[in-house]
Amino acid sequence: MNRNELAELLEGEAAKLSPEGKELWKEMEVLVELNPEDGDTLSQQAGINNRTAILPSHERHALERLTELRAGLYNSDNVEEQGESGERHRVQAALIAAGLKDVSEGRLADPEMTIGQVLARLRQ
Repeated sequence: MNRNELAELLEGEAAKLSPEGKELWKEMEVLVELNPEDGDTLSQQAGINNRTAILPSHERHALERLTELRAGLYNSDNVEEQGESGERHRVQAALIAAGLKDVSEGRLADPEMTIGQVLARLRQ
């Protein structure tokens, strides 16, 4: 899985969000690159968590998938800056996001999905 495929999955998931969900997602994306132990970051995260809790379940689940996909992209970019392949991080994030989608829809997650199946699942 290349970086563009993961970016397309992120865009596809974000497009499913309501305006409120999209606003929360923009705020969440910024937090990925901040120090998680910083007091301001923790305060912002708590505020986002409170606002996320009142969203409908399908929005919360989409935000979970987005968070996982974004973390995979962030991690793959970091290892690629060090000269390593980031593909493992992208694949793992997509597989986890597909599993989250399955579970949110009452299905069993399939850890043996192929990349093609993962991509198809997340594009649904």
